[in-house]
Amino acid sequence: MSIRRASALWDGPAEDVLWLLIDPLPEFWSIEPVDQHGRVALLRALDERELPTEELAGIEVAGFLSFEAWDSLPDLPGRWAIDGDEPRPLVEALRRVQAALRGQLLPAGDGAADLGEGSR
Repeated sequence: MSIRRASALWDGPAEDVLWLLIDPLPEFWSIEPVDQHGRVALLRALDERELPTEELAGIEVAGFLSFEAWDSLPDLPGRWAIDGDEPRPLVEALRRVQAALRGQLLPAGDGAADLGEGSR
């Protein structure tokens, strides 16, 4: 089973968007919405003609702190190792990130939070 290594980046409670970015991140990518409400999007690598490929660059989830529509996430194969955590199925990995964020006390207006090793 393949393991995708990724980094999580959250822009804070005001915007509340989480980006799960594949390591290494392709230089150029586009956003492809995948749910009817526009809360979930896939980031697809672009080819030399600037057309989306099947290569995944990441995932974007808007309204992440209150996100509960886990079934709207695409069924992506493999396991996800986010910020050095052990590989897990995508939904389980994202729920762990969400729980960690909910547990953090970020002052209002604080900048982006990098969810590296020290923040868990």
